[in-house]
Amino acid sequence: MSGKLGNKIRAKIRILRRTQGVSQQDIAAHMGWLQPTVSKYLLGKHNTDIDSLDRLARLFGTSLVEILSDATPNRDEEFESLYASYRRIDATGRRAFRDLVQRLSDLHPRD
Repeated sequence: MSGKLGNKIRAKIRILRRTQGVSQQDIAAHMGWLQPTVSKYLLGKHNTDIDSLDRLARLFGTSLVEILSDATPNRDEEFESLYASYRRIDATGRRAFRDLVQRLSDLHPRD
């Protein structure tokens, strides 16, 4: 999946990954991918097919429908509020926010 829909899907997967503590290595093992493939996918440099998205959804205990829908992941109220705030930011602000989060993640990796 590429384009705007692909970006939304990758954003959901990143959120699910971080909220559930799933590492890129965990995804790689579950999917039978190499870790660099996971990284490229999460950065939007590699696309995947619908069957792979279904397997990813199962890894996170959710459905393909939820991954593909505009619904936010079903999480606690604080997360829902933060996610709603993020969605109200314009595209430029979202990019800046994602860049900041990526830089912080690079400085303090959890994986």
